[in-house]
Amino acid sequence: MTRDIVTSSAPVQPEGAATQLRLEALKLLRDRADADAAVFFDAREVEGHLYLGTSLIIGAPSLRTPLVELHDRPLPSLLESVIRGPTAEERTQFISARQRRDLHFVGPDGELLDMADWPKRLGASDWIGLVVYSGARFVGWIGLWRLAPRSPFSPTAIHQVSPLVPTLQDILIRAHRAELEDDTQSTIYVLMSPDGELLHASPSAQPWYLSEYREELYKLTLNPTDAPRYFAGMSAVVTPMHGLGCPRAYLITLDPANYPRIVPELVLTPTQIEVARHATSGATVDEIARLLDRSPHTIKTHLKHIYRRLDISTRVELVELMGALPPHLADDL
Repeated sequence: MTRDIVTSSAPVQPEGAATQLRLEALKLLRDRADADAAVFFDAREVEGHLYLGTSLIIGAPSLRTPLVELHDRPLPSLLESVIRGPTAEERTQFISARQRRDLHFVGPDGELLDMADWPKRLGASDWIGLVVYSGARFVGWIGLWRLAPRSPFSPTAIHQVSPLVPTLQDILIRAHRAELEDDTQSTIYVLMSPDGELLHASPSAQPWYLSEYREELYKLTLNPTDAPRYFAGMSAVVTPMHGLGCPRAYLITLDPANYPRIVPELVLTPTQIEVARHATSGATVDEIARLLDRSPHTIKTHLKHIYRRLDISTRVELVELMGALPPHLADDL
């Protein structure tokens, strides 16, 4: 088996700092344990649906096909549950497939499966994985795989990689921040004829209109809808440009898709949750202080800790995570 093959299961932007850092993490992890492959994937969210984002695999190219089949459709409930509500253990240490038997999902044929069954569907005998978050924002899942018919990972093997957790988290969070900086680019526009000819593209579209994307962009125009769709880490909207009663061109608008966020209750203390809920109801700092019989200074301190834990900086972002708040009340703090 070739152990040095690196594959990507979905279209990605030209290789940059984020990809290099993730590969560094994968190599560090695989060198520590006897595994057939090291895998990283992130996820993006479009209108409430989670999709597989960038995935990198070192070794075991046979794993590539099952992953690529997920990138353009919502994740199975099994993976969505791992991202939306990871346990404290999953965020602080490597967890094996056998430890996630409490998590069930329905397979393609309607069969009820558990987490330990999932590797078999991908031709693996076992995996161990770590869920990484930056505050409340999902950074990615990194793990090791063994392919059948090899035996599952032993407790000793898991123990060997556990000391790497802080280092891996640091590397992947740095990669995530580098990618967020890239995602601040302006909206990308591509104007395409019905037969797939490029009519116009904004300057920022050039890296996306390469030969490897041309057919995929064209496929988006074959079934235009008002709802955004997932495309290569982007939220894509196709708008028919009508002329004389029929589409003469299609405008493809691409915006970076959002990274999913963790359930706030998993990272906040009970007191912080109470303060956050009052804050999202429109209450001011002074009002929250009176309601909870605390000083305004204490409430401000709680809010600062809440923002840090959730990786946010404004009350509006807090509302997005915790609940609805009238716009005219969202400027407190």
